[in-house]
Amino acid sequence: MVEMALGNAETKVLRAALSRLAKDVDLKALSITQRMELLKSMMLSGEPVIQSDALNEMLSEWLDEASGRDSVSEEDSVWDTAEYCFAPARLLRFLEPLNEEKTAHDLMVIAFRRCRKNLLMQNAEVHEFVKTFVENASDVMTHSRNYKNLLNRRQLTVLEQANAVFIWRCMLDFCKSESTSEADWIECRYRLLPTLHTFCDFVTKMFHHNKAGSTLISVSTHLAHPLTIGETRNAIVHCGLLLLLLLFCYLPRGYGQ
Repeated sequence: MVEMALGNAETKVLRAALSRLAKDVDLKALSITQRMELLKSMMLSGEPVIQSDALNEMLSEWLDEASGRDSVSEEDSVWDTAEYCFAPARLLRFLEPLNEEKTAHDLMVIAFRRCRKNLLMQNAEVHEFVKTFVENASDVMTHSRNYKNLLNRRQLTVLEQANAVFIWRCMLDFCKSESTSEADWIECRYRLLPTLHTFCDFVTKMFHHNKAGSTLISVSTHLAHPLTIGETRNAIVHCGLLLLLLLFCYLPRGYGQ
C-alpha cells in the first residue's frame, strides 16, 4: 500500500491509496522514512486533491493516533481545547525534524492552522490563538515565561530539547505568516519570546551548556532508542542553529522579503 501511495499511478488511484493508508494503517506501523516520504509526496504533488485533501485526511488521522484518540469510544470522541493544543507536539515525536526539517516544519504549521480552525478562532487575531494555545499546552510549547526550562538537563533529553526548540520556531513562523498586522505579530512575539537582550543571554547559556558534550551524550542513552554519538551531536548542532534562526523573529514582519 505504501509503495502504491508513493508510486506514479493516476491521481484517483493515489488518492484512494492514501485514504486507505490514513484510515487502515497505524501511524506506528510505518517507519519514520515511510512517514516522511508520504508527507513529502503529498506536499510536492501538483494535484490539489493530493496536496490538500489527502494531506489533511492523513494529518487528521495521525493527530488522533499520536494523541491516543484512535482508541477512544465514539461517545468520548469530542476533543477539548488542551488536546487540540497538545496534538502537534505529540505528532512531532513520530517525525524526523533533524534530517527532514522542511517537511516537518511545514506539517507543524499546517497542524497549528488546523488547531486554530478547530478552536473556532480563524477570525480572531493570531495572538489570541497563541494565548489560548500557551495556556493549554504550556508543557509542550516553549514561550516567553518558560523558555528557561530548556536548560534543565534533568527533565529533557537532547532530542526532546531539539524538538522543543523546533516546535517553538514553527509556532513563531506560523504567527509571522498568519498575522495580518504588525501589532498582531508584535503581540505574538511578546507571548512567545523574551526580550532580545534576555534571549541573547539565554542563547549564550545554551551554547555554553552544549559544550559539555559528554554530559549530553550520557543523557541521550536514557532514551528508549538511545541516540548514537553522531546523532546526539547532530541534535545539539540542530538545536543551536534553530535558536540562531529565532533571532530573525525579532525583526519586523516582512523584513528582507
